[in-house]
Amino acid sequence: MSRFSLPAAFILVVMPLGVAQAKIVEVAGVPATPGFNLFRSDTALDGATKLTAPPPVALKAGSIALVFEGTPLADIAKELGGAIQHAGDAADSTYWLCYQQPGSATAPAALVWFQSGQLGGDAHTLAAIAVETAPAAMPAECVKPKKAINLETGMPGLGAKTADLVTAFGAATPKADGVAVYTHEGAIADGPLKGGITLTFLGYKLEGDLVAAYQIGQISSN
Repeated sequence: MSRFSLPAAFILVVMPLGVAQAKIVEVAGVPATPGFNLFRSDTALDGATKLTAPPPVALKAGSIALVFEGTPLADIAKELGGAIQHAGDAADSTYWLCYQQPGSATAPAALVWFQSGQLGGDAHTLAAIAVETAPAAMPAECVKPKKAINLETGMPGLGAKTADLVTAFGAATPKADGVAVYTHEGAIADGPLKGGITLTFLGYKLEGDLVAAYQIGQISSN
């Protein structure tokens, strides 16, 4: 088992595509964002492909660069519009923004989730991003952004092929639930968490040969 257990705010739910997701759901009594979320328990990282080098995550939404554990959700809301949603408290507390992204000639319509939890502090700093093929009925809380999201992650995205995952990560071995999980643990060299570990996690839900949803995020611990 990984030395990390995802915090309660990251005990997340996989909901079927095409199902409206407008209400908060619970797994074992723990509130979670109602979107497509890949990590459902504290054993979710078991069996992950462990990356030997940090994945070259490079985040951007709208016109602003994003930093995991650095960018407040309020900055994303200012850029793209929408209201920050919240559920739970203490270790179960989770905050999120959700946007509708229209389809294009090369990508299907999608929902884009920006997520934070207890570790995000009072600023609710960004901890994870999830993207899923949009359901037929859009959740009411998932709003149309006031400008194009133009999400960039530096990683394979929605509609990527299994071969793209192999190229990026050296392997693409989904677990029984169809999710291929990748992790990287890096030592923290300085700052208040010096000597601790930063965990980068990536999960890709495969349907056939294509990525139907994905989630990437980062948490640090001493």
